[in-house]
Amino acid sequence: MTRLNEAAYERTLCESLVDSGYDKLSPAKDWDVDLALCPKVLLSYIQDSQPDEWTKLCGHYGAQVEGKVIAEIVSQIKKEGMLHILRNGIRDRGVSYKLVQFAPPTNLNEDVAKRYERNRMGVMQQVRFDPKTNQTIDVVLFVNGLPLATIELKNAYTGQTATNAIKQYMKDRKPNAKTALIAFNQRALVHFAADTAECYMTTKLDGEKTYFLPFNQGNKGRKGNPVDDDNYSTSYLWEKIWQKDVWLNILQNFIILEKEEKTDPWQKGRLIFPRYHQWRCVRKLVRESAKGHRNYLNQHSAGSGKTNTISWSAHQLSTLHGPDNKAIFDGVIVISDRTNLDDQLQAAVQNIDRKKGVVECITRGDDKSKSEKLRDALKNNTRIIVTTLQTFGALLNSRGLSLEGKNYAIIVDEAHSSQSGKAAGALRKTLGDAEMSDGDELEDWVTNQIKARGPQSNLSFYAFTATPKPKTLEMFGNLDANGEPAPFTLYSMRQAIEEGFILDVLKNYVSYKELYEIVKKTPDDPEHNKSKSKKQIARFASLHEAAVDQKVAIIVEHFREQVLAKGKIKGKAKAMVVTRSRLHAVRYHLAFQKYLDEQGYSDMKTLVAFSGTVDDQDESYTESGLNGFEDSKTPDRFDTGEYQVLVVAEKYQTGFDQPLLHTMYVDKVLTGIAAVQTLSRLNRCHPDKKDTCVVDFVNDRDTIYKSFKPYFETTSIAEVTNPNHVYAQQTSILEYGLIRDQDIEGFAELFFKPKLNKGDTGRMDSLIQATSKRWDDSYNPARGDDALEEGQAFKDNIRSFLKLYEFVTQLTPFVDVDLEKFYVFVKHLLPALPFYGEGENEDLSNEIELAQYRADIAESGHILLDDEQEAEPLPNPTAGGRGSKPGELLAPLSQIIQEFNEKFGLNFKESDIRWMEDVEAETEADDVLVEQARNSDPNAFKSVYDDKALDLLIDRRERDEDLFNVLVGNDQARGFLFDRMRDAFLKRVIADAAKSMGTHSDQP
Repeated sequence: MTRLNEAAYERTLCESLVDSGYDKLSPAKDWDVDLALCPKVLLSYIQDSQPDEWTKLCGHYGAQVEGKVIAEIVSQIKKEGMLHILRNGIRDRGVSYKLVQFAPPTNLNEDVAKRYERNRMGVMQQVRFDPKTNQTIDVVLFVNGLPLATIELKNAYTGQTATNAIKQYMKDRKPNAKTALIAFNQRALVHFAADTAECYMTTKLDGEKTYFLPFNQGNKGRKGNPVDDDNYSTSYLWEKIWQKDVWLNILQNFIILEKEEKTDPWQKGRLIFPRYHQWRCVRKLVRESAKGHRNYLNQHSAGSGKTNTISWSAHQLSTLHGPDNKAIFDGVIVISDRTNLDDQLQAAVQNIDRKKGVVECITRGDDKSKSEKLRDALKNNTRIIVTTLQTFGALLNSRGLSLEGKNYAIIVDEAHSSQSGKAAGALRKTLGDAEMSDGDELEDWVTNQIKARGPQSNLSFYAFTATPKPKTLEMFGNLDANGEPAPFTLYSMRQAIEEGFILDVLKNYVSYKELYEIVKKTPDDPEHNKSKSKKQIARFASLHEAAVDQKVAIIVEHFREQVLAKGKIKGKAKAMVVTRSRLHAVRYHLAFQKYLDEQGYSDMKTLVAFSGTVDDQDESYTESGLNGFEDSKTPDRFDTGEYQVLVVAEKYQTGFDQPLLHTMYVDKVLTGIAAVQTLSRLNRCHPDKKDTCVVDFVNDRDTIYKSFKPYFETTSIAEVTNPNHVYAQQTSILEYGLIRDQDIEGFAELFFKPKLNKGDTGRMDSLIQATSKRWDDSYNPARGDDALEEGQAFKDNIRSFLKLYEFVTQLTPFVDVDLEKFYVFVKHLLPALPFYGEGENEDLSNEIELAQYRADIAESGHILLDDEQEAEPLPNPTAGGRGSKPGELLAPLSQIIQEFNEKFGLNFKESDIRWMEDVEAETEADDVLVEQARNSDPNAFKSVYDDKALDLLIDRRERDEDLFNVLVGNDQARGFLFDRMRDAFLKRVIADAAKSMGTHSDQP
């Protein structure tokens, strides 16, 4: 008989807890199986910790006090649920008392501290749970005689594992009216199934429907637990999790009762108990935050439960106090673009902290602007604020807001490189507490501007993302032993897949090879811009009716035969078709309807999702027009059984959680983070979902592998940013000979003045226009294509410099007054430079035709990420380099067609409405533009504003290509949209000026 048996495992666990301060409770003397608690222990705690309240209860009940008190406790637990009673206590005949005292945030209240110390933690072995049987549960954990958790233990050395414990719970531990110990939210709040290697847990026992989650530490980015040098691999349970301080903290600050509707009774809810990586992340963040302000990057995969981790972090940081009993933070600000986070965060925090006004969500407008609501929340010291990054840009122009001496925790949801841009700089300026120079010289004003944008000693950033970009790693990462940025906490894609929280979307990957034959119709062989023409030919071929019709036929037949006919997700499976543009989405949707009607298929219906209006062949199409209902209803209608396929152009490719999505058909180039985020729409779990499928018409398997591999485990970067590279980029701009030193100095003297005088904005404009004219004289269309290319390269170099400089000055204490003057000059110069249609595609449709199209399966199977190969570090675009003057080749049309046929597939960026948000945020954050709006005639201001908006559109043209093409190619559409946005901007400026009582008007 082995000595490594279950009894030895159980004995080690219990003895360790007793050694740490637990009471060893007796199932015979202390336990009442009918009441499902230890009445003597519970009464002893109340009498000992709250003697005054006990005296009052004795006055009410007399000699029957003990029985009456226990009966009332049992009754209120049955009515309100165990979690509610533990957190809020009992109210009985005007007497309020607690059944457990949680740790206070400070030690100022000695009575509370003493009551906390009097908590009696208990452990009991072989506990009966049903009065009608002698069946027992291996171990039960208690606080003050109330059961908190049950534990079933197994040992592999005797032929059983945690899986056997799970089966035992499911088959032999079925709750009924007499088994309060194991009934949902009646006594024990969580049930653990553990062996010597692994542990699983659930908060609700429900027979065969019981769902256990892993509760393991993870093992070098994989599932399970590492081997412990001196103990069982699951010893972290009793050495960490079940220790008094940790265990009661979990009970106080982590467990959530989640309900679909606020008015639902608790019986319809579900208890959320933190997974191990969530608890570890929050605990590490809170512990380190008490030591000082810094940045933290948390790389947590999809399926990690990030919303709850953010909620727990926000709440605990908002109540964190230092050894001096002073709050570490004056407020916690959660930056997120996910509107669903609002309600989830509010519900989670309210579940833990019932005080009103703890959370203020500023992501929706009403009578007040979002920036006004944010300003009010900051002034009122709201503990937790949820808002968007763009709102801070407008807040910069708000007056009467003093945040001096305040400290903030900034939690960034889905942190990417946008956190290193202008809006992020606005956040630092608004909340930052940098030490400013006292002088009134120009150099002092410039220095203060740089410091306000840079790292702030009063701000701590907590970034959460599954796919950190190089900038994100540098901005928020924790330096490892080699001095390289790394995540502070990690829950890898690999571990999430292995633990079953997400599905492996690359397991069933089908690649098609598209074969085109493009021929020219014209007898001539005209020359065209090579790269632009290749994009035009690719677009022409992909939009051709023959190509779309054949791919639609492949998609429909594949979905019916391989998904519907095989009963995937019990016949509820859905598909997404990812197209490369809004026009593609429209044509796909119409082709679907045509094919389904022709074939007489009634088991499939499609929806389409895209932004704005698409004009095609004298017809105008909108999402609502094609679907027959408002755009906002598309996700809910797709969730019904009526629709099976959703055709998308950019929309719903990120942040869209639909567990019934089983198959994705890809007709768009995907690389890097875009590939990971798009394909990950399939990874959400569902009880009936066993696998997924991707059918890809465009991307090769190696590209997809290289996109996913860096995020499979810990993400790293090839090279960190060298701040001095901004000088090389500055030099590449100055080499054009267009910018004069005296113009930079003259502009800076005016720009950095604390208050502008009459005529200053005009003088600033004249300095910019002088450089703009020099550019136009050298690079206008009359100078030829080569000149246009060099002029565009000049603009590109400025954009590269601006992005790198803004990132560097936020990343490090980088102060160079002359460079800051150059920065503000070129920042204003860029939108003032004339636009001659750079980036527009040539129309070759009258010169070429599609002679033949065929799509064949090239390869199918698993794209294996777990191949024991090291992931290549991500290339860092900010690591170095100077600008260049690229030139594009001109080639005969026949040569372009030949090269296209040899290698097909280019990246097209679809439109989105984010450009409008960018314009709103950046125009309101532009002090010069605001001054011009206040002091210029509206007609004169029109060109100033429109140039700014157009420049932002050009700057985002790669991201918002379709919107770019529509607005640049359609003067009427552009004028209509610009007029509406400009009018709204002017109204906001006038309103702000009225509130500030004219203090910022031009001086006479």
